[in-house]
Amino acid sequence: MNKKLVISVCLLAIYILLTLTNNPIPSLKSPFLFYCNQSQKDLKSSLLKSLKNAREEIQISVYSLSDQDVIKLLNNKALEGVQIKLQVDKNQVKSLQKKLSEKIVLTTVKQSGLMHQKIFLIDNVCYLGSSNLTSQSLRMHDNLMLGLYQPKLNSYLKSYLFEKKKPLLDFHSQYLDLYLLPNKKALDRVLMSLNGAKKNIQIAMFTFTHPQVLEALILAKKRGVRVEVIFDYLSHKGASRFMAQKLNEAKVPIFHNRGLSLMHHKLALIDNETLITGSTNWTKSGFEKNQESLIIIEKLSTKDRKFIQKLWRNLLWESKKI
Repeated sequence: MNKKLVISVCLLAIYILLTLTNNPIPSLKSPFLFYCNQSQKDLKSSLLKSLKNAREEIQISVYSLSDQDVIKLLNNKALEGVQIKLQVDKNQVKSLQKKLSEKIVLTTVKQSGLMHQKIFLIDNVCYLGSSNLTSQSLRMHDNLMLGLYQPKLNSYLKSYLFEKKKPLLDFHSQYLDLYLLPNKKALDRVLMSLNGAKKNIQIAMFTFTHPQVLEALILAKKRGVRVEVIFDYLSHKGASRFMAQKLNEAKVPIFHNRGLSLMHHKLALIDNETLITGSTNWTKSGFEKNQESLIIIEKLSTKDRKFIQKLWRNLLWESKKI
């Protein structure tokens, strides 16, 4: 057998083994988990496993849902009697209506911007982050999701997203601070974190156009903070072009990904201790118009810090300096 073919088969077998064995879901014993395809923690496999385990209810608020495996599983769970509610952007409703069981409640919200959230509630498990429920987003594009076993958070989000019982703009726990946008507090908190940086700021952002954030990064650079920004290749030539130009003029190292898939992250690591992530791009619409989520985790554990630092190294390895 050809030596290259043998190596390829072995690598494929290793990948399949990792995919099958490294798909943990949040639990009482492991209440906080990161998922990212660049780290071999397969989001899609873990999510499907979590959906299969659902016994009572599934509530999903997401911009786009088209993955056939997810849709098939949701329809099957609805037939089993699991209560399922989906909320998507208004432009996605018609395409989904034909694919979903009549037992699934499909809604949208009145909005001036996008319904851009990525929030998946499955019994007592919650997933938050940047991934849509499309095949490309779950397996090909660069995304980061957090999995949480926190019944209190699920209860709050369910009340806000689907039952409209009470307004919820932010939620605070021992694991994280969650802001639901539009919410002025979210931008203020991001700026406070950037302005408080002492050593380094590392940002990977799909679309970045907010002028106040740009100003904060340039000021951080001037006071001696090491600032690095990774853009998506297409975005740095399009929507984020002005920001890339201004950061380059300020001598901030900037990069773009080199792959065919989207660099869809919305994350910032500050002083290797604070992580900012979620569904929102750093744009005026993201903070002021869209339905979004923003997550801030301070004092990352040693394990989580190593995970994010490894992710950053992978992002740099996959990128080209501009």
